[in-house]
Amino acid sequence: MGNLAGDREHVRWNPIDFILLMIKGITATLSAPDIDWQVEMTPVDFVSEMIVKMTQEMSVALGKVFHIINPQPLNAKWLFEWMSVHGYPLDIIPFQDWCKRIDVFCKNDPNGGLISLLRLLEIWMSDSSFLSNLSTYTMANFKGVMEHFKVSFPLINAELLSSYFSALVAQGVLPIPKKKIRGPRTLEGKVAIVTGASSGIGEAVSRALAENGAKVVLAARRKERLDRIRDEIAELGDVAVSMETDVVNRQQVLDLVSHTNDTLGPVDIIVNCAGLGIYTTMKNCHFDVWEKMVDVNCKGVMNCVGAVLPGMLGRKKGHIINISSNAGRKAFPGLAVYSATKFFVEALTQSLRLEIVGSGVKVTSIQPGDVSTEFGTGSSEEAREKYEVSDDIKRLNPSDIANAVVYAVTQPAHCAVNEILVEPTDAPC
Repeated sequence: MGNLAGDREHVRWNPIDFILLMIKGITATLSAPDIDWQVEMTPVDFVSEMIVKMTQEMSVALGKVFHIINPQPLNAKWLFEWMSVHGYPLDIIPFQDWCKRIDVFCKNDPNGGLISLLRLLEIWMSDSSFLSNLSTYTMANFKGVMEHFKVSFPLINAELLSSYFSALVAQGVLPIPKKKIRGPRTLEGKVAIVTGASSGIGEAVSRALAENGAKVVLAARRKERLDRIRDEIAELGDVAVSMETDVVNRQQVLDLVSHTNDTLGPVDIIVNCAGLGIYTTMKNCHFDVWEKMVDVNCKGVMNCVGAVLPGMLGRKKGHIINISSNAGRKAFPGLAVYSATKFFVEALTQSLRLEIVGSGVKVTSIQPGDVSTEFGTGSSEEAREKYEVSDDIKRLNPSDIANAVVYAVTQPAHCAVNEILVEPTDAPC
């Protein structure tokens, strides 16, 4: 058998179980080791039930060896991230530094609550390779038995983790999570994904949603920027998770949604901010630039919509917000391909909205005019000098668009804000 976790009903857990000791050490020191570790654990009630079933039907078990090991262990980094957004803000530090923290904690703890963990670290784990080189076993025989009894291996997901941690806190095994006292907020309990969250509109939307109570997953390609924004949101007592994601890569988008489900719960809101706008002239045939805009602005939106839509339809609720542009309503010279991609976003948004009427899922298009962002970076100087006309006006701030998003997602269920056009006062399209 693999590592046995507590049962799913009462959460009775072996007090000297290694994983429980690790969790106790992490929550006690509010720090976690930076390690490559697949956390394998199986609810003990599942194991006992399967053993009883096999003893009652010996023909399926005689002469066979069974390895009862969770086939889908948790990545430790995901576990630590889940803990961080559920009241245990963790400092991720090198393994040896973490061991020193455990040692210091034990020296100052009169109850000796982590002595067993310290001894294990001293005897078995001189470095983190012990955890990254765990043995693997074939589960062919046990999979056959599960198929015979029509059962599946219990997943260690966000729901089960919440049950485990709540019970362990109630039992006094784990410390009470740290939470900032906040008044009721309009998006409390909602889970949101924001793409393009490393700057500009995406960053502003992420901060605004978190400020209004949503748990936000920040997605973009620039991980360092995402981590900085995540940490700043956390310092205010709000919840954010960062995940490096290229929206053009379908598998990365699917992984983003899966990770969100596992860490925070089902996606209630997605705001597709990732976009690319570059001034070019058609006569110069900037094929590579055109292709990048089509990939990000069209394929990226499709990938994100497709990744969340089945779950939202199944739950009969959700909100998809696509950040389009006033260039999706009117074509602008120097932005021919960009405008075409935003016309695509408008058509996709409108068609989707009509297709899913009555499903409980809302679809909104936000159409910004000129905003002070990184828009236009990499543009042709010829095209920009000829067609860029917004330098003489006061542009919108990213927060203006974030306010529009918050307005759309905070309406009651019966009220759908389908489109919002937001432009500078002196630059209507």
